[in-house]
Amino acid sequence: MKNKKDIPSLIHPLRYKGKFTAQEAEDNKLPRDIQMSMFQHLYDYDDETMILNNFPQLKFYKHSILVDTKNIIRKKVASTDYNTSWVGDGNPKVKEVHQSMEDAGYRLRKYAPIALFKSKEESKYELLDGRTRFTKLDFYKYQNIIADVYEANPVSTPGQVMFAREKIAGAANIQGVDARGVMRQKDIIFCVSRAYKNGWIEKGPDGLPDKDQVRDTILSICGDSKFQERTIEKLINQIINSALDIETGKRFWEHQNKILEWLTNESEGRKYYNSSGYHYQLIEVSDARRSIEIMTSAAKKNPGKKVRIIMYKKYCDSSDPVKDFKESMYNYCQQIENTMNDIGKIFFSGCDHNLNNEKVFLYGAVPSLASMGSLDRLWLYDGATGADFDSTFTQRMLQ
Repeated sequence: MKNKKDIPSLIHPLRYKGKFTAQEAEDNKLPRDIQMSMFQHLYDYDDETMILNNFPQLKFYKHSILVDTKNIIRKKVASTDYNTSWVGDGNPKVKEVHQSMEDAGYRLRKYAPIALFKSKEESKYELLDGRTRFTKLDFYKYQNIIADVYEANPVSTPGQVMFAREKIAGAANIQGVDARGVMRQKDIIFCVSRAYKNGWIEKGPDGLPDKDQVRDTILSICGDSKFQERTIEKLINQIINSALDIETGKRFWEHQNKILEWLTNESEGRKYYNSSGYHYQLIEVSDARRSIEIMTSAAKKNPGKKVRIIMYKKYCDSSDPVKDFKESMYNYCQQIENTMNDIGKIFFSGCDHNLNNEKVFLYGAVPSLASMGSLDRLWLYDGATGADFDSTFTQRMLQ
């Protein structure tokens, strides 16, 4: 019975302040051969030492146990620099997964349990895989979850353990039949480039990321289930080029708190931030589908302030980063402006509308490339009338 279609799933309907039972946790357990055939990246470990074969810095601890949600550490947004597998702000398929849980309940035996990592804090855990499912259960204020638990291999350094956690989180989005997100090539580039930046991948003789280590990292994430050799070679070259970009003036905005620090750094002479009269809402441009909702919520929560939208791009395609940056910013603004106009025409008596109004407006884009200009000046948005980035954005200081 190694075909996932042959495995009967059990349905747990979602309930507000619900909880899983010990019997459900027991029923959720799968035989080892089924685990290996469906989720090899999670369950390929030595039976005696419990060390994962593909990620030897981690050990498997317990399978399908109940863990109180009060003991799971919630990371604040942008508070950690690992286990973020996507270029954008989270799983691009989060709505589909959450809607499936709403419609069909939480399916036991069909997917691997949410994976947790034993924290240094006693009886505390950190999320390793399954964040999308966990956020839905957390929204329902679940008292516990069914989880697999992993721990650090004591012979590994904290940095090595952190890197292994990064890789297994990426692998979960590609390998197996889990209820996973979609990991794109640019997500792989982003993930491995960050590993190099954090020192988890060493430099080669040429001062750039060691090619063999880059390859090994990609393969540990992808396994044999995703990319052809020519694609892997292309990814390796892009990652190495990205490292060169880092050394020569390419900025990665991994977390929003870094952007806030940049906006408020008066020692650099920036005058973009005025918290007394404005609320600054940061939006990653790959997240356009949620932007109107985010803007509306920001305006509602800050009734006495105008809302300035600050756009940023976490990662630029290294094959042509300038083109990527310009097109991403311009297309994002066009999409938002067009959506607002469509809403006005359909729901508000045919009224045209653009975001440069008295309450909410697109303000500017955070710089990413020294080759385009200063990394200490915001690209200010001048309106939707231009035909491209160069005619709609200007890098200047407001006085």
